[in-house]
Amino acid sequence: MKTYICLLWVVFVCIGWEMHASVDVHPTFITTSDGLANNSVRYLFQDSKGFIWMGTLDGLSRYDGHSFVTFRPESGDKISLANHHVKKIQEDRNGFLWFITAPELMSCYDLKHDCFVDFTGCGEYRRPYNKILETAGGDIWLWHHQSGCRKIVCKDGIHSSVSFTKENGKLLTNAVNSFMRMNRE
Repeated sequence: MKTYICLLWVVFVCIGWEMHASVDVHPTFITTSDGLANNSVRYLFQDSKGFIWMGTLDGLSRYDGHSFVTFRPESGDKISLANHHVKKIQEDRNGFLWFITAPELMSCYDLKHDCFVDFTGCGEYRRPYNKILETAGGDIWLWHHQSGCRKIVCKDGIHSSVSFTKENGKLLTNAVNSFMRMNRE
């Protein structure tokens, strides 16, 4: 029996030894000379289409593996990236990317139409929010410790929203610090 176990052990060691493979890693450094918005990348995210998004201190870069597209805030009334300092990126189930920027502003990017959109549906996209939650039903909740909160619904690619603030009588205070998910049974 000991001989059988020893032989079995030798076979497993030999098979394991042969199955061990080495992987050569060759890193590539990407900088502003390659098209990156800024060399200080603060957040990396890969979207459902495979693009790599890089939030930097001076804009947002989208990388397809070969070249960059850079997004920065635009002047005027055009909907664009809210601020050049991107802190967080996430994608919702409807194919929209959400960006939180340094001065606690949100931006929403439509991957299907390749453009920034008014996520409120009513022109109030410049209100400060710095937290985001997607519910099981696909609704988006944004909140801030001084601005109350906002529920955003996306139907057929069109956003609509409801604001909850002290000013509109839907909250006792605008100090919303957190949300809690609760399961209804």
